[in-house]
Amino acid sequence: MTRREGDLPPGDPPPRPHHETTPGAPPFGRPPMGEDEGPLTPHEERLYSMLAHLSQVAGLVVAPMLLMAMLGRRSLFVDRNAREAFNHQVTYVVLVVAGGVAALRGDGVVPVAVAVGYGLVFAALAALRSWRGALFHYPLAIPFLR
Repeated sequence: MTRREGDLPPGDPPPRPHHETTPGAPPFGRPPMGEDEGPLTPHEERLYSMLAHLSQVAGLVVAPMLLMAMLGRRSLFVDRNAREAFNHQVTYVVLVVAGGVAALRGDGVVPVAVAVGYGLVFAALAALRSWRGALFHYPLAIPFLR
């Protein structure tokens, strides 16, 4: 019996199909897991910083924390913007809750409207400034993270 090209010796497992990878391995072309991928490009820095500020619109207070944890070591710009966004968002939540308590006491909805307006306007301004490559410092933000 003649051996043809591609035949396996007896006892060898069949080869994996070309579309399968090793379980737990990163996709083709990506660095191995656990290795630092290096610094972010300027475009990525601006994008992630902008998303940290815009996450308030969706009510995601944890988004800046996730960006700090995942990308903070790779970009000081993203880290600083995410910290500013987190401080602002926590301050915003405190203001909205205080406004809600005031509204329940009979002071009307004006305090809540002012807090919501403050939060949305300054989040939009900060997103625009970070997209342009500048760090935005929120007025009235309590510095929980420095």
